[in-house]
Amino acid sequence: MKVLGIRSAEQKACDRFLLLWLISKASPLDRWKLQKLPFRAEYELNKERKRNFNYEFFQYNQGPLSFEAYEDQDALKTLGMISEIVYTNEMTEEGWKFLAEFDSVTCENKNLLDKIWTSVKHLSAMNSFELVKDTHKMTVTWKGKTCLLEDIPPHSIILSQPDHTCLKMDSSTLETLVVLLNPELIEGIRKARREGSRTSPYKPLVTA
Repeated sequence: MKVLGIRSAEQKACDRFLLLWLISKASPLDRWKLQKLPFRAEYELNKERKRNFNYEFFQYNQGPLSFEAYEDQDALKTLGMISEIVYTNEMTEEGWKFLAEFDSVTCENKNLLDKIWTSVKHLSAMNSFELVKDTHKMTVTWKGKTCLLEDIPPHSIILSQPDHTCLKMDSSTLETLVVLLNPELIEGIRKARREGSRTSPYKPLVTA
């Protein structure tokens, strides 16, 4: 199996924002929809040369699978923006609040988000069995040839990661998302604050 590429911090932030937005539109998302909806959006918009998710998908037992999608799901759960009950993801109050706070990003990227939702809206209404079956029967272009997705050999890369981000926003907003959508960075900031609060205040040396 090909070793998966490494996303930049900016790509992760954009992917997590997009995944949170998609869950807000199609909630609840089970583990199949978590994989298939981003795949369908990414594949369809790639044909128009419009980047969205930065996920790399390979062929697996139930069709296209991306480890990055699971990584982002775990990050959003750790941040308390989504909850998972029996493999089903739903928005939390914290998740809705976060999207509201960054409504400017949603507005600035309305055309792209509309295209993503148009490409997957009808799929979000399917049950898991229907969605997996429908995805398997997709006609795709793979290695320059047209074929059914189900005919692609297991573990083969179907979609590779692009080398740039997709969402439009100013640099300061992107830097903020990089921090707020990274559980490790958030925990590091909290740890630094905790340690700082236990540090004795500076007292100048008193000389006779």
